[in-house]
Amino acid sequence: MNSLRIGRVAQILDKLRQDAQAADRAFLTATMADIEASGTTLEQAAAKMIAEERENYRTIYRSSADNFLAISPALGRFLYMIAPARQATRIITFGTSMGISTIYLTLDLGDLVKAATKALKLVPDAVPNEAKGADAIKKTLRSLGATVAGLGEMQNFYGSGHGQDGRAKGLKPRHARLAVGAAGTLAMFLFETHDDRRH
Repeated sequence: MNSLRIGRVAQILDKLRQDAQAADRAFLTATMADIEASGTTLEQAAAKMIAEERENYRTIYRSSADNFLAISPALGRFLYMIAPARQATRIITFGTSMGISTIYLTLDLGDLVKAATKALKLVPDAVPNEAKGADAIKKTLRSLGATVAGLGEMQNFYGSGHGQDGRAKGLKPRHARLAVGAAGTLAMFLFETHDDRRH
């Protein structure tokens, strides 16, 4: 399954990218004008910025902190594919603005959970209708995917790395404990199911 092809997801990503480009237009225009005025190529300017980042990344990022600088669709597709290609077990995002890159990574996480639950036969269709408590079991299995989606959405709305100033209201430590607890419980359930079925 490829969540990037789902109409609603594609629409949201396009809208976020358009909003970011509109908000950043003056900054990007000024940056390109500075590059042209310096007589350097775009590649040379990028190499210079990377070198400056290595020297003092805080200054570089502070100078761009008020801009979204959204990733391109091509880079988003790369992020979407890189985690499973590298068999990543942990993904940490920081320094994001609108959370577009995290959406690509979260979509992949959702797809990975869907693939894992399908491989482990933890999907509602795998439960026979005549099984005792079939409706309750199916409802519980459907909620696994909703848990992953909900955690990703919470991070995008309330995470301190998504353009928030660190003083965003709404979530408290108990919410963080809920998110961590839910994610950990789901991960342990999937792992133990896999381990149990191997023996």
